[in-house]
Amino acid sequence: MHPIGPIAQQIRDDGYAIVKNVLNEAHLACLNAEIQPYLDATEPDLIDDFMGSKTKRFGRLLYRLPMARYLALEPTVLAVTDELLLPYSPKYRIHFTGVMHVMGGQTAQRLHSDLTPFPNPAPTIVLAAMWAATDFTKDNGATILAPGSHKWKEGREPTPDELIAAEMPAGSVLLYAGNIIHGAGTSLGGIRTGVNVQYAVGWMRQEENQYLAVPLEMAKTFPEPLQRLMGYELTARHWGYVDQIHPFNFLNGNMENGGLDPEELLSLSEVKPLHVTEGDYRIGHQDDETLDNETKKD
Repeated sequence: MHPIGPIAQQIRDDGYAIVKNVLNEAHLACLNAEIQPYLDATEPDLIDDFMGSKTKRFGRLLYRLPMARYLALEPTVLAVTDELLLPYSPKYRIHFTGVMHVMGGQTAQRLHSDLTPFPNPAPTIVLAAMWAATDFTKDNGATILAPGSHKWKEGREPTPDELIAAEMPAGSVLLYAGNIIHGAGTSLGGIRTGVNVQYAVGWMRQEENQYLAVPLEMAKTFPEPLQRLMGYELTARHWGYVDQIHPFNFLNGNMENGGLDPEELLSLSEVKPLHVTEGDYRIGHQDDETLDNETKKD
């Protein structure tokens, strides 16, 4: 596993980090083989410019791609996610899964940040892992990022010299805060295929509904960590139970001893409070005077 501290710190500072060569050749071959039939059956969205007229997209990856289940549980990614999301929620969940296959001639996607309840600058409550199933280059549509933009005031637009292309070899993963400004780049030729698995704090509504995306009978065959990561887990205290039964136990038919154990219930006491006032992001136990001074500095 790669060193976690420096990766997490770079994401805190810059909003992103690239971890190279996480997947070996066998992993990549398997991943691309699983993706190909769905690419063959998928057409670009010719109506929604944001999605790209020369970009193929599909989701429900935990259902469709066995390798996506492996990627979702990759130890380095989960360790970094622990560092960044657990301060704001006792648990986190898979938020979104999707393949983004950019083809030659695709123009750059409109730059954006992913939707969260907070305007920027805001806490990192969504962390995305963009896996490179093929090489990502500046010329084939590698993800464009505005480093540090997760700390900018809401509405600030990046200038061209503030943008970078997240170039990386196949088998690498780009980890980025959901509130950083980003978008797929222009493809002058060739293709690039990305597999996106996002994680979000447990108290936020998932972008992709995992309970409907994966049939129950299939979910029952998944390993326990993946079941819990999908959302068959309590977020805090009683959040998510079914008829006084833990959702993991309910899914797996453990009704006899499936009641909620008060000693095991998760607590919010160690989670950093989030204070949002008049569009400003404020966090921690600082007093009002300190917060006012920090707001004036901005």
